[in-house]
Amino acid sequence: MQIYEFTDDMNEVSGYGGDYERACRAAIAVGATWVSLHPAAEPEVDGNNGISGYVRGANEDGAKMLDCIDDQPFRMDDGREVKLGDVLTPAMYYVALYHIGFITEFGWNAYAEKMRSPTPLRPDARTKVSDDDAN
Repeated sequence: MQIYEFTDDMNEVSGYGGDYERACRAAIAVGATWVSLHPAAEPEVDGNNGISGYVRGANEDGAKMLDCIDDQPFRMDDGREVKLGDVLTPAMYYVALYHIGFITEFGWNAYAEKMRSPTPLRPDARTKVSDDDAN
């Protein structure tokens, strides 16, 4: 089950388009949905410098959220059906987790508005959200 969906008027997450962009968006939507459906959960994720290496759940909730993302069916541009976890790189996970954190803190509407703005969400933007964005 996926609650959140990206629309064509939203900026790209990755800037790479194609399968890469769609996989990032899918991971964000699935992860944000998981968090919404488990409001008492406190997922924590561990990894290696946010760029390369590994990503794993640092607690049970983190592992469950990552399992949900990993197990999500994903159709590649060439028509192949794979699991999302088979195409996500550690860098893609970190981008997705950052966006999921923003959605968890400020809500989907603030996120969608930010992703439609001329200055879309970037890693340093989380601390620069105005009170208006959080409503």
